[in-house]
Amino acid sequence: MKRVLCCSIVPFCILLSACGPAYIPNYTDITTRAASNLQRENSLQPHLRCESGVEQIDRVVLQLATASKTYNWCVHYKKGNWNASVDNKRNIIVNSGLLEDVESDSELAAVIGHEMAHAIFNHPEKSLAAKQSFNRMKQSIYRGSPDKGKAQLALALAGLLHGVLVEKPFNREQEYEADTLGLYLLMESDYEASDAIRIWYRQHQKQGGDGGTDFMSTHPLNRKRVVNFFRALASHYKSREIK
Repeated sequence: MKRVLCCSIVPFCILLSACGPAYIPNYTDITTRAASNLQRENSLQPHLRCESGVEQIDRVVLQLATASKTYNWCVHYKKGNWNASVDNKRNIIVNSGLLEDVESDSELAAVIGHEMAHAIFNHPEKSLAAKQSFNRMKQSIYRGSPDKGKAQLALALAGLLHGVLVEKPFNREQEYEADTLGLYLLMESDYEASDAIRIWYRQHQKQGGDGGTDFMSTHPLNRKRVVNFFRALASHYKSREIK
């Protein structure tokens, strides 16, 4: 019975996830929450804590930081595939593969702005705290269990389910938030907002159209991200019309 139930539920969950993001970002909510985070930094002076030595990268980061009034960034450049990342100390890492692919400052700003948005929302800290909390819970259950073998098996299954049903959706939600705020930072810095759509659509094409589902992934499908950018742009211009 349990096997039949499992075989029935898992395909249903995968099918459900393929229909679209369970989490739909709200542009106004995200930019409002970001504003309260940014307000704490308004008394600081714009600067980069350290530079990458690559003029294009440093120029883009400084423009994004100055326009959004976010500071204390440290920028690094390294050899690697198409990627950029940020940690909880505002170290931004830009790989050579990304720099070789971008066709304009605006495209580079779209990706770097996304990483800066992660830091502004404290996503790295939140992800680490959630992981540590779950690990502490597992350790507590294991220590209190009389049958260590069964406990280990149960906790392995719990870890798998937690990853698929909690951790990965949580990560995808953070990615949508970073995409949305990153687009806002892009526009506040006078870069071309359409280039955010262009670079992610190009990634979508390079990955063969990335069909299927993001159910087992920490990141949304590129096609879903492009749809989110269109939604965010529409919300942005609508908010400007209201004002």
